Amino acid sequence: MSFQAATFPSLCKVCNTDLLGARYDPWLTKLAGDVRRWLAVTKDLDIWIPGDIQVSTQPFRLARAVAGHLLAAEERKDPSSTPPRGTLTNVLRAFFLDEAAPWPEDLHLYVWLYPASSQIIVRGFGIHRVLGATYNWIIGDVLKFFPLGFWITTGPAAGVRYRLTELPLLKPPGIDTSVTLTIPLSAQPPPSWPEQPNDDEVVLYNEESTYVASPLGTRRS
Repeated sequence: MSFQAATFPSLCKVCNTDLLGARYDPWLTKLAGDVRRWLAVTKDLDIWIPGDIQVSTQPFRLARAVAGHLLAAEERKDPSSTPPRGTLTNVLRAFFLDEAAPWPEDLHLYVWLYPASSQIIVRGFGIHRVLGATYNWIIGDVLKFFPLGFWITTGPAAGVRYRLTELPLLKPPGIDTSVTLTIPLSAQPPPSWPEQPNDDEVVLYNEESTYVASPLGTRRS
């Protein structure tokens, strides 16, 4: 089963087909498929497997796939107009377009289990825990589709109560580098997090850069 992203008329043919579709999306699809198979064994067949999910991937191709889908999430009245610019957008664009570029050293990319059918994209999003064991603002972009959530942040997601897996992207940026990711089966966020905060958290986001896509025949409450 492949990953079918929501469609936005914002990527040129070269970026959409040659880069995102041909070079980077296969690794996003592979990771999602590998995780689905793990979940099918542990959930659908009711077989308990000790430990966490172990999956192999090429993190720099995977990161470019996530960045590409986030950059594509723009709806403009005039498709020929220049898309909005910002610090995070600019550095992600430079990383996506240059296969030899290193991962921006101030950014972090997290992944976790997302057991829901709706596709969620939230750009320019911030969350802050204000009660109890507080943490400072975490700013970034969120992409979620079954069975995975991704979060590119401008600083470490320190203090959150969940077990998020960070991609190892600060090593020498070999595009073909392969790693084994460990994705926990326990202490995972609820499907609505982080765009819907817990009672002790607050969020800030731009509703014009928030998108929800549900499969045909389903209704989001």
